[in-house]
Amino acid sequence: MEDNTIKRKLPIKAARIAAGLSQEELAKELGVTRMTVSNWENNKKGMRTTAFYLFCKVTGFSTDDILMPEKSAKREHGEEDNAN
Repeated sequence: MEDNTIKRKLPIKAARIAAGLSQEELAKELGVTRMTVSNWENNKKGMRTTAFYLFCKVTGFSTDDILMPEKSAKREHGEEDNAN
């Protein structure tokens, strides 16, 4: 069986807070427990890809914002990524 879990540190807590959601509120929106959200935020468990896409939709962040926050920050500051 294929494991569809994202196993890298993601800025989940920062995105949740920026979206104005508590752990409990986010958990309800995603259909998981508050403890699951806490485990994601503390990098104790990976997030399934389906939950990740729903997380992005609920928080209003793009997948790139979450997976590559350094590139998103550069775009916000008008910096070009010249790695062609």
